[in-house]
Amino acid sequence: MYYAGALDIGAAGLERLRSYAVLHREMALSSTWISPKEITGGVSPAPAAWEVIEAGDKLRPEEIGLFIALNNPPHNALRIAVEKLHQHHGLSIGIIVVQDGKPTTL
Repeated sequence: MYYAGALDIGAAGLERLRSYAVLHREMALSSTWISPKEITGGVSPAPAAWEVIEAGDKLRPEEIGLFIALNNPPHNALRIAVEKLHQHHGLSIGIIVVQDGKPTTL
């Protein structure tokens, strides 16, 4: 679902996301939901904000990377599934395990 959504982001939306991350670093790094209105600097209603996010050249599949964050080491089946998605579909998916406040990338 996140991958499919990322394919709709345009160059203008990517710039808005970058700008939001710089201006609101703490919020951008949190797990709190951020509305399209916030990302676009107040564009409303939501469909209009999405138009801004989707404007411009779309991201290409090879420009998208996803991460799965876990608080325990993953079951081997997840690792195998991620490897197969990369091998057969070219999807870039990373796994991050955070234990005792320390992240480890698998």
